[in-house]
Amino acid sequence: MAIVYFAKGSNEKISPHFRAREFDCPCSRCKETPIDVDLVRNVLEPIRVKEGKPMYVNGYRCPAHNAEVPNASKTSRHMKGDAYDVSFHDGNAIVIAKSAEKKGVKGIGYYKEQDFVHVDGRTVKSYWLGHEQAKTETFLSEEEAKCAKLIAEIETVIAKYR
Repeated sequence: MAIVYFAKGSNEKISPHFRAREFDCPCSRCKETPIDVDLVRNVLEPIRVKEGKPMYVNGYRCPAHNAEVPNASKTSRHMKGDAYDVSFHDGNAIVIAKSAEKKGVKGIGYYKEQDFVHVDGRTVKSYWLGHEQAKTETFLSEEEAKCAKLIAEIETVIAKYR
């Protein structure tokens, strides 16, 4: 995890498809935006590229704004800058949850009714469904899980010979 602080409204590129300002808190009270640039570069950017379509991102929330968000945790990771609610403009957000899981993201929540996915930089696995936070072990089908496991094993072998 690499949290980098950007001035609110910064046009600085974090990755080819994301700029710092896209992660700004929507309120008018805060002046900077912490962003986990590794999570953006290694998870969101590859998903964006693979799917070939823009993503909507709800990123940082200052403590004052977080307190105004319905259902937001008082200890929300959005306030740390390593949590993002993401969706595609044309729907089908489950693709984001599946792709993030394949990339090893530990914190994923899928909100089917609102069609968005929460991803964060936690180090202990926690997957859930909706605001009720019903636990789930995976977002992948059995076939997808087998393929993801095989790919991970192949990448481990390849890494030994680099």
